[in-house]
Amino acid sequence: MMVPEKFTPITITHDNVGKVENVLIQPNVKGKCNLYLGTMILKKDLFLDLINKAISENELDFDRIIQKCVGEYDVYAYECPSTCAVISSMNEYYKFNMQLMDGELRKELFRLDRPILTKVRDDAPCKYGLTSSVKNSLVSQGCFIEGEVENCVISKGVHIAKNAKVSNCIIMQDTEIGEGCNLNYLIIDKDVEIAPFKSMAGADSYPIHIEKKSVIK
Repeated sequence: MMVPEKFTPITITHDNVGKVENVLIQPNVKGKCNLYLGTMILKKDLFLDLINKAISENELDFDRIIQKCVGEYDVYAYECPSTCAVISSMNEYYKFNMQLMDGELRKELFRLDRPILTKVRDDAPCKYGLTSSVKNSLVSQGCFIEGEVENCVISKGVHIAKNAKVSNCIIMQDTEIGEGCNLNYLIIDKDVEIAPFKSMAGADSYPIHIEKKSVIK
């Protein structure tokens, strides 16, 4: 479990068959504990009833609603034994995405016996130009790489033009990076267009986020 430094924990206690006995918000716990990951599975009608009841009682904190469920309903915990991450800031999003370049971590997350299902988009395999250079990066299908890429996570359909240097970046789908750009420590959202010969840099502790469909001229 990868937990950020600034994180408000919610922990649970349960009996020997997994039935939740208590939910603790911001407990003073040291060492190992059962950390609640913020996901519940329940019927839609029950969920709406809980929300309506909370509104009528002027209770706006859903964590408190969860606490009240214990005792009123049979609540059971499901253990997540593999690696997971708590992401509550842009810095944490960047940090944990970059850790995906660890092959052992990917094997643990993307297991054949527990597939992750997502929207299908069938693209051609990534194409690498004669001037391309790619090191320690994850590159999705449909990309066209002509420049230099290092320590990057690149989504589908991204084009990086020749003589561009892109390092330590997360680049989302269908982004166009122009010739001669120099980019470092960026989180680039979908459908962004960066004109040729632009230079932008953040830092490992403060990556710069570029919004979806931005055009940087």
